[in-house]
Amino acid sequence: MKKNIYIILFVTAFTLSFTGVRAGEEAVFNKLEKYYTLHADGSQETRVRKELKLLSPMSFNKLYGETFIVYDPSFQSLKINESYTIQADGTIIKTPENAFNEVLPSDAANAPAYNHLKEMVVTHTGVEIGTTIILDYTLTSKANSVAWLDVDELLQEVTPVKEYTATIRVPEGVKLKVQFSGAKAKYTCRSEEGTVTYQWKLKQIAAASHEPYLPENDNNIPRLTATTCPSLEDAFTFLSKSFSSPSSTALKKLALKVTEKAKTDEEKCNALHRYVVSQIDYSPLSLLQTNYSLRTPEQVVQSAYGTQGEKIRLFASLLSVMALPYQYITVYPGTLSSTECGLKPIKAIYLQAGNRYYSLLSLSEPAFMRRGSLDTYFSFTASSATPTKIKVDREADSVVQTVNDTLTEKQDFKDGYLVYMLPGANNGVASWNMSRLNRIRKEILELPYPTKEKCTWTIILAPGMTLESATNETVIKSSVGSLRLSVTQKENTVTVIREIDLSKQQITPEEYPSFRKIMIAWYSQKGKTLLIKKDK
Repeated sequence: MKKNIYIILFVTAFTLSFTGVRAGEEAVFNKLEKYYTLHADGSQETRVRKELKLLSPMSFNKLYGETFIVYDPSFQSLKINESYTIQADGTIIKTPENAFNEVLPSDAANAPAYNHLKEMVVTHTGVEIGTTIILDYTLTSKANSVAWLDVDELLQEVTPVKEYTATIRVPEGVKLKVQFSGAKAKYTCRSEEGTVTYQWKLKQIAAASHEPYLPENDNNIPRLTATTCPSLEDAFTFLSKSFSSPSSTALKKLALKVTEKAKTDEEKCNALHRYVVSQIDYSPLSLLQTNYSLRTPEQVVQSAYGTQGEKIRLFASLLSVMALPYQYITVYPGTLSSTECGLKPIKAIYLQAGNRYYSLLSLSEPAFMRRGSLDTYFSFTASSATPTKIKVDREADSVVQTVNDTLTEKQDFKDGYLVYMLPGANNGVASWNMSRLNRIRKEILELPYPTKEKCTWTIILAPGMTLESATNETVIKSSVGSLRLSVTQKENTVTVIREIDLSKQQITPEEYPSFRKIMIAWYSQKGKTLLIKKDK
């Protein structure tokens, strides 16, 4: 049986290295073209052609001075079709040979097993303000080395794109499942010489937003998703084979040693989880970067490092040899129709054992359950790759805090006054760092998680102490949530109530002013500090 491998394509530009740069004004793509071709023999080609005009020194000193192309030479070949620059006066400078340099991708730096991966660094020469970079290259995969054509591309860049062309070619008779989300775009379809060609052309795509708290699933960004994978069950069957959990005497011996002090199944699961997270170093290579090919659990243990996929497989194998039942949880963006996807759009994979969900990157439980319908979840087991859709009812985190305190003569009064900070007032929503919000919002704002908080402080003042802060109540209610701040006093007892309800996780630009009003009030010092006066 031939090994199925996915094609890998990673093209990145330097990211912004400082705050305040408006990248949309630094450069512009006059043209950006991407071609994805599945040939009848099973080989694939991905061709990228870009025409990028540089508009400032920042564009070539920090942003676009180099292009990076990561590929796997074990099944891919890279061909540079064209590479040159056109200076502002029309002078053409061909990229010299010494401007093409292959290095080890940074993600593979601490993973010797994947040191065969290559990253071609193309240094663009002769750049100046007004220069246009022309780069055209093709990545070709060997015949029968790729399971399916699997495309998932965001058709947006950090700078504006005047014209974006995306083309997919497949042999006649091959079914292509296509989704286009985040924008309205029609495609053309034509058949000729045994090939069916689908093409999308978009014009004037705005630069990517730099607003904080953007949606995790890139809502409202043009996104092309396409696959020749026959069904979601076929995709999960392929995935299940990658994650197969073999048993061995060595693994059983290791699992028994790790769980020797555990008494219950839950304690055993937690002990094995701690071992994989804490004792196996993490290599940030994705499943796509390793071609869905994983080393054996024994190899991972012996080398003491593993990719996320390898750590998942190791954990599953340790659970299996201990006869502890588990299942995989796979997460797709809720903005896509997951039944029409292959494997490339998968956001994350977790394991469920007992009543707990496990991430292999952290000892904490994953927070994906907080996202509800914003994502789509499927489970499958090692024995059955049939995906089962899981319904996740998103509920807001409920935080109830009650604090009682008595102020005494020992408090640190200065000149007869004390600024009393309410304990815990900067936790929860206050820790989101949303104290400064722009007046206008253009994109959807997504909260880290929906939440309801109610904190009550009861402060007893010693004789001779007086509350100088005003007693009052602020109440705000809107479609995005509500807030209540209350400071009251009865005799020597001061009661402060801070209550906020943010059950809606995504805030539209139209709703943003109401949300901003709530957050400004919540982050204000009102109700977070009290001014106490002591009689002399």
